[in-house]
Amino acid sequence: FFFSSRRRHTRLQGEWSSDVCSSDLEDPNNIISRANEKTSLRPAPIQSGIVKKYGEIGDTSQLTTIKFPYPMYDAYTGRPVYTTTVHKLVKDSLEKVLNEIYTTYRLDKIKTLRLDQFGGLYNVRAIRGKEAEGIPSVHSWGIAIDIDPYFNSLEQKASSKNPPAFIKPEYKQFIDIWYKYGWTSFGREKGYDYMHFQIADAPF
Repeated sequence: FFFSSRRRHTRLQGEWSSDVCSSDLEDPNNIISRANEKTSLRPAPIQSGIVKKYGEIGDTSQLTTIKFPYPMYDAYTGRPVYTTTVHKLVKDSLEKVLNEIYTTYRLDKIKTLRLDQFGGLYNVRAIRGKEAEGIPSVHSWGIAIDIDPYFNSLEQKASSKNPPAFIKPEYKQFIDIWYKYGWTSFGREKGYDYMHFQIADAPF
């Protein structure tokens, strides 16, 4: 399959299994290497349960790869993305989410609703705005994914002049599918960062 797409940035440094949140997509090994060079990432006390269940940040033995069931595209470059890196413990549930999105919407509607715009998944980094404290993003464990970041950016809120797309009624079923398989929407729970979906047992 091949679809064209409108894009604004060209920051890709790796190939296919790259993962981020509103940032450049690059090879996971480069991400870990870069993070380890500056390592000051320290899980917050509220994240102790994540460490206990999902392991230490950067432990690649806990990671695996999934293949997308429908064509996905790097939201920042428009390049096809065939696979992505994810934590082993959330692999099955994520595959169920993506498969149900595919069977529910099929390709034409997936493209129309921009559900094929991949913003990233695994990325060892600090939470945006918490870099000085070194509090890691849940992306650091490979248990969160971003979809359609341009129309659901970190800053967009329901009350914004330009609100996120995912608050519209046509996306309700899409978001419900994530909850059905044990994931949560940051936007639905917190009112911003609507691109972000994470496994439900990870605290916000």
